[in-house]
Amino acid sequence: MPLRRVYSLDDPSACQAVFPFGNVELFPTAKGNFQAEITQVGMKRIWMNRIHISLPEINTVAVKPGRRSIGFLTECNSSSLLDCGLEVRPGDMVINRSDVVHQRSDADFHYGTVSLASDDLAAAAEAIIGRGLPETPHKSLVRPPFASMRRLLDLHKGIEQ
Repeated sequence: MPLRRVYSLDDPSACQAVFPFGNVELFPTAKGNFQAEITQVGMKRIWMNRIHISLPEINTVAVKPGRRSIGFLTECNSSSLLDCGLEVRPGDMVINRSDVVHQRSDADFHYGTVSLASDDLAAAAEAIIGRGLPETPHKSLVRPPFASMRRLLDLHKGIEQ
């Protein structure tokens, strides 16, 4: 049975407790009213997160072993994102392994993730981007065809509704 949860958090340390398949630490880099809106949908084999963070921040995320995740900006007007030093633009997809990810974003950040068992993500990548995932030891940044990325964004946006 699918699980749907929506969080509205005003304490960055509370973000650690809401992600079941990763260890998350988030640190705002500016003073102000911190607000994180997180929508999650969990099914038997897949978890999706839709995240909006009000303040600029840096974070570290460690996906638990046996799982992989992809991440992407969910809004064209989202603030900028650096993922392990790589600039992520709208339309890019970040493919993470089960290691630590370091990210930096500006204020008004909109991000989405999909987390699957490693084997399931490989099969999904074939269906979504038309090829297997890169087998590099580090993070990969790919730019799927526009129509494929648009379908993923539309599907992902449905979790908020």
